[in-house]
Amino acid sequence: MAQTNPNTIVLKTSDQHRTLERVAGGAISPGHLLQLNSSNQLVKQSTSAGPVLKLFALEKEYDGKGITGAYASGDTVIAGDFQSGDEVYARLAAGATAIVIGDKLIAHTDGTLKKTGATTDFFVAVALEAVDNSGGGAEAMIKVKLI
Repeated sequence: MAQTNPNTIVLKTSDQHRTLERVAGGAISPGHLLQLNSSNQLVKQSTSAGPVLKLFALEKEYDGKGITGAYASGDTVIAGDFQSGDEVYARLAAGATAIVIGDKLIAHTDGTLKKTGATTDFFVAVALEAVDNSGGGAEAMIKVKLI
């Protein structure tokens, strides 16, 4: 029986993804969508609906906590540099509109993804599972295929 909730961020890659290591410019959890700041640090993606890099924070394998082990500011973050077609276990915004399989997702302002209805947004991923976090006060996890 397949595991419903994986304990890894990388679900499937078409080719071996590259990794990037940089200092964390703030608190980051595995599955967050990341960007580089002007100090060459990794921080949570802060622009909503715009073009983004496909950088996702990976789990800290060395601490044994899997996807629950967060990075603190100043830690060395290990991020996966993914491409279209890769599948990852990403973070979904707290209180996000309910998502069904096939919904297109965009970057939110806190390193998470959210559903979009606008055709002018830059899509990051397509949902591979249904997740209803509309009543959730915390981020949720969702399996996605990157666009």
